Amino acid sequence: MALGPNLIRNGYFYLGDHFPTGWAWTVQPGSHATVTLSDSVTHFGHRTMRIRNANGAPDVYGSLSMQVNGIHPGKDYLVRLWAKGDDVNDCWFGGGPNWVVRESFPQGSYGWQLLELRLSAPPDAGPTFDLRVNVEGPTESLWVADVTFQELRPAPQGGPYSNYTAPQEQPGVTYYPPNVVVGPPPPAYYYPYSPYLWYDPGFTVVVPVHPHGWGFGWGWGGGGRHWR
Repeated sequence: MALGPNLIRNGYFYLGDHFPTGWAWTVQPGSHATVTLSDSVTHFGHRTMRIRNANGAPDVYGSLSMQVNGIHPGKDYLVRLWAKGDDVNDCWFGGGPNWVVRESFPQGSYGWQLLELRLSAPPDAGPTFDLRVNVEGPTESLWVADVTFQELRPAPQGGPYSNYTAPQEQPGVTYYPPNVVVGPPPPAYYYPYSPYLWYDPGFTVVVPVHPHGWGFGWGWGGGGRHWR
């Protein structure tokens, strides 16, 4: 599979002095959740967002969000981000209409992990997806970095990996060769292929879509997996 351009504006948090340009932060009344832009805790040299919550209660949350444009009905998308946590509780990312698509962050304390969420846009999907990173439970620190939202496309024909076949090591899991990504490479990648075509050096593992279901049988489908 190939990945289209990143639809997230400022997914590496480069733009913005005290808060990343293009993102929004909302807090429910009664929540003690906060978010800060960190230059001290980085991932691959990139800035991170640190989310904290001193209390936790149902429907009392802090929410980091972005309206992702360029969504097409019937297309599949892959959301990826890196996360690191200290005493994380009840945090998730996803969103969409009524926030029905949710992939939980791991609980507790851990080092940097890559989290992935595959989405399928329903036939009546609008052009925008409401992407959210929410903290609902008491959390000392949740760092988020390198957020991408990309369309999954058929692999290019005639390329070096066009005849690649990977073994099915786990039932229901599809392994793809290194992704061919269209667009200028971010600074973290050091494998240039051509000026506007570069290889993500890792493998992408996409799990089957598990529909969350909303609105009379139509809905965004989502399935996620964590990778250390």
